[in-house]
Amino acid sequence: MQPKAKEVLEAYAVVSVSSLVGKILAFLSGVIIAPAIGRTAYSLFVLCRDLCQTGSMLCRSGFPIGVIRKIRENEGKPLLQSSYIFHAFYISGAISLLLILFVWFWRENYLATNIYQDERFSAAFRIRVLLVPLLTFLEILNGCYRAYIKVHNVRLP
Repeated sequence: MQPKAKEVLEAYAVVSVSSLVGKILAFLSGVIIAPAIGRTAYSLFVLCRDLCQTGSMLCRSGFPIGVIRKIRENEGKPLLQSSYIFHAFYISGAISLLLILFVWFWRENYLATNIYQDERFSAAFRIRVLLVPLLTFLEILNGCYRAYIKVHNVRLP
Protein backbone atom coordinates (compact mmCIF):
# COMPACT_ATOMS: atom_id res chain seq x y z
CA MET A 1 0.00 0.00 0.00
CA GLN A 2 1.41 3.33 -1.04
CA PRO A 3 1.34 6.20 1.44
CA LYS A 4 -0.52 9.35 0.72
CA ALA A 5 1.37 12.23 -0.77
CA LYS A 6 0.65 14.19 2.41
CA GLU A 7 2.57 11.67 4.55
CA VAL A 8 5.58 11.83 2.27
CA LEU A 9 5.49 15.62 2.26
CA GLU A 10 5.37 15.65 6.05
CA ALA A 11 8.43 13.38 6.28
CA TYR A 12 10.23 15.48 3.67
CA ALA A 13 9.34 18.64 5.59
CA VAL A 14 10.97 17.30 8.77
CA VAL A 15 14.24 16.62 6.94
CA SER A 16 14.15 19.97 5.17
CA VAL A 17 13.34 21.95 8.31
CA SER A 18 16.13 20.33 10.33
CA SER A 19 18.63 21.08 7.57
CA LEU A 20 17.35 24.64 7.21
CA VAL A 21 17.50 25.27 10.97
CA GLY A 22 21.15 24.17 11.01
CA LYS A 23 22.03 26.53 8.18
CA ILE A 24 20.14 29.43 9.78
CA LEU A 25 21.91 28.89 13.10
CA ALA A 26 25.28 28.86 11.35
CA PHE A 27 24.40 32.09 9.56
CA LEU A 28 23.12 33.77 12.73
CA SER A 29 26.24 32.79 14.61
CA GLY A 30 28.25 34.83 12.14
CA VAL A 31 25.92 37.81 11.94
CA ILE A 32 24.90 38.16 15.58
CA ILE A 33 27.49 36.40 17.70
CA ALA A 34 30.63 37.68 15.97
CA PRO A 35 30.03 41.40 16.60
CA ALA A 36 28.71 40.70 20.09
CA ILE A 37 31.67 38.69 21.39
CA GLY A 38 34.50 40.01 19.24
CA ARG A 39 36.82 38.50 16.67
CA THR A 40 39.05 36.54 19.01
CA ALA A 41 36.22 34.93 20.93
CA TYR A 42 34.32 34.24 17.71
CA SER A 43 37.33 32.47 16.18
CA LEU A 44 37.45 30.33 19.32
CA PHE A 45 33.73 29.60 18.96
CA VAL A 46 34.07 28.63 15.27
CA LEU A 47 37.06 26.39 15.94
CA CYS A 48 35.20 24.54 18.69
CA ARG A 49 32.10 24.22 16.47
CA ASP A 50 34.11 22.86 13.55
CA LEU A 51 36.02 20.39 15.71
CA CYS A 52 32.75 19.10 17.17
CA GLN A 53 31.13 18.76 13.74
CA THR A 54 34.15 16.78 12.60
CA GLY A 55 33.87 14.60 15.69
CA SER A 56 30.20 14.05 14.94
CA MET A 57 31.02 12.95 11.39
CA LEU A 58 33.51 10.48 12.82
CA CYS A 59 30.98 9.16 15.35
CA ARG A 60 28.19 8.59 12.85
CA SER A 61 30.67 7.06 10.37
CA GLY A 62 28.18 6.10 7.67
CA PHE A 63 25.25 5.07 9.84
CA PRO A 64 22.72 7.43 8.19
CA ILE A 65 23.47 5.86 4.81
CA GLY A 66 23.35 2.40 6.37
CA VAL A 67 19.96 3.16 7.89
CA ILE A 68 18.63 4.18 4.48
CA ARG A 69 19.99 0.98 2.91
CA LYS A 70 18.74 -1.37 5.65
CA ILE A 71 15.26 0.15 5.70
CA ARG A 72 15.03 -0.22 1.92
CA GLU A 73 16.31 -3.82 2.02
CA ASN A 74 13.98 -4.84 4.84
CA GLU A 75 10.83 -3.10 3.67
CA GLY A 76 7.89 -4.79 5.32
CA LYS A 77 10.08 -6.28 8.08
CA PRO A 78 9.88 -3.66 10.85
CA LEU A 79 11.73 -5.80 13.41
CA LEU A 80 14.87 -5.96 11.25
CA GLN A 81 14.62 -2.27 10.44
CA SER A 82 14.27 -1.22 14.07
CA SER A 83 17.06 -3.58 15.13
CA TYR A 84 19.53 -1.95 12.74
CA ILE A 85 18.41 1.54 13.75
CA PHE A 86 18.85 0.64 17.43
CA HIS A 87 22.35 -0.69 16.77
CA ALA A 88 23.25 2.44 14.78
CA PHE A 89 22.23 4.64 17.71
CA TYR A 90 23.96 2.38 20.24
CA ILE A 91 27.29 2.16 18.39
CA SER A 92 27.44 5.84 17.41
CA GLY A 93 26.46 6.79 20.98
CA ALA A 94 29.27 4.65 22.36
CA ILE A 95 31.78 6.25 19.96
CA SER A 96 30.47 9.71 20.97
CA LEU A 97 30.87 8.85 24.65
CA LEU A 98 34.44 7.69 24.06
CA LEU A 99 35.18 10.95 22.26
CA ILE A 100 33.75 12.96 25.16
CA LEU A 101 35.74 10.97 27.71
CA PHE A 102 38.90 11.37 25.64
CA VAL A 103 38.50 15.15 25.48
CA TRP A 104 37.48 15.50 29.13
CA PHE A 105 40.29 13.37 30.53
CA TRP A 106 42.95 14.46 28.07
CA ARG A 107 45.55 16.69 29.61
CA GLU A 108 43.73 19.96 30.12
CA ASN A 109 46.64 22.19 29.18
CA TYR A 110 47.51 20.20 26.04
CA LEU A 111 44.56 21.63 24.13
CA ALA A 112 45.31 25.20 25.13
CA THR A 113 49.04 24.97 24.41
CA ASN A 114 49.23 22.79 21.29
CA ILE A 115 45.99 23.34 19.38
CA TYR A 116 44.87 26.90 20.07
CA GLN A 117 47.02 29.18 22.16
CA ASP A 118 44.29 30.66 24.31
CA GLU A 119 43.57 29.76 27.92
CA ARG A 120 39.82 29.77 27.20
CA PHE A 121 40.01 27.19 24.41
CA SER A 122 40.28 24.13 26.62
CA ALA A 123 37.20 25.01 28.67
CA ALA A 124 35.16 26.06 25.63
CA PHE A 125 35.98 22.89 23.72
CA ARG A 126 35.27 20.62 26.68
CA ILE A 127 31.80 22.15 27.02
CA ARG A 128 31.06 22.16 23.28
CA VAL A 129 32.08 18.51 22.82
CA LEU A 130 29.04 17.52 24.91
CA LEU A 131 26.92 18.33 21.83
CA VAL A 132 28.60 15.68 19.67
CA PRO A 133 26.13 12.88 20.58
CA LEU A 134 23.19 15.17 19.80
CA LEU A 135 24.62 16.11 16.39
CA THR A 136 25.30 12.44 15.67
CA PHE A 137 21.80 11.29 16.64
CA LEU A 138 20.14 14.04 14.61
CA GLU A 139 21.98 12.92 11.48
CA ILE A 140 20.90 9.31 12.03
CA LEU A 141 17.30 10.47 12.51
CA ASN A 142 17.58 12.41 9.25
CA GLY A 143 18.70 9.15 7.63
CA CYS A 144 15.57 7.45 8.97
CA TYR A 145 13.34 10.11 7.44
CA ARG A 146 15.19 9.98 4.15
CA ALA A 147 14.76 6.20 4.10
CA TYR A 148 11.04 6.61 4.69
CA ILE A 149 10.81 8.96 1.73
CA LYS A 150 12.84 6.65 -0.53
CA VAL A 151 11.04 3.46 0.50
CA HIS A 152 7.67 4.64 -0.66
CA ASN A 153 8.71 6.09 -4.03
CA VAL A 154 5.64 8.21 -4.35
CA ARG A 155 5.54 10.51 -7.33
CA LEU A 156 4.28 13.88 -6.34
CA PRO A 157 2.49 16.13 -8.82
